[in-house]
Amino acid sequence: MQITNDRDIASRGYIYVYSVDRKRFIIPPTYLTESFLRELLRISENEFGLQSDESIMLPCDAPTMEYILYLICPWK
Repeated sequence: MQITNDRDIASRGYIYVYSVDRKRFIIPPTYLTESFLRELLRISENEFGLQSDESIMLPCDAPTMEYILYLICPWK
């Protein structure tokens, strides 16, 4: 599920992540149990670092991220 409006606010427990082409996605907490998404977060930490004052950037572009989210939850 991609968020395009900057005024949208993530619900409690959800996280925002960004693709390398700076598209923003909101990730429900239930998706964090998926091993593939956890691996992307691990790769992101190794490649970009994780700082508390910066956004999380995943090492993939927006179409790839949309496909990953579809694979995790195809009915949305």
